[in-house]
Amino acid sequence: GRRPVVVLRSWAMLLHWIWRVWKWLLRFFTGQCELERLCYQKQQPYQLALKIERSLRRSRAKELHQLVEGSCTADDAVDVILRVKRVKQDSKCVASLKSSMQIIMGVASLTKEVEQLKGQAFTKDNQHHESLLSELWDHMMPSEKLTSRVSPQWKELGFQGNDPGTDFRGMGVFGLMCLQYPGNC
Repeated sequence: GRRPVVVLRSWAMLLHWIWRVWKWLLRFFTGQCELERLCYQKQQPYQLALKIERSLRRSRAKELHQLVEGSCTADDAVDVILRVKRVKQDSKCVASLKSSMQIIMGVASLTKEVEQLKGQAFTKDNQHHESLLSELWDHMMPSEKLTSRVSPQWKELGFQGNDPGTDFRGMGVFGLMCLQYPGNC
């Protein structure tokens, strides 16, 4: 019952404190915070960005948590990191932080845009949505003319019914854009 939960929480707390002591020891002996140590490692830019994002999310400084949401510029984010973590303004470290923050903020921006498109329901009254659907048909079935907007022909493309607009409930307009993308390449 309750005993395994208490044991797991105790282990989690112990590991948390071991991790904190380990980070403190590393900072004490190297003179660098975790972010600085990451910046000096040889790794691909996206791997570095992932590690920096993880470090910012785990930080005790709440200011750093907000940086990964993409609410400021990369330069502003680097300034906040340098100030909060008291990082030496070494050009290699600053350049690594800036390129990583550009990646992190780009991903955050893209994620927000995708979530917005997912939340936007497909409606037959929206002319843009209808033109996307029409373009999809033209790209996927160029040799066959669509007889009408609601037609059994849509089933040939894998739609569930005669009206393809009903298949975009879960993903919204983003689902339609994903289907249309290969035809635009």
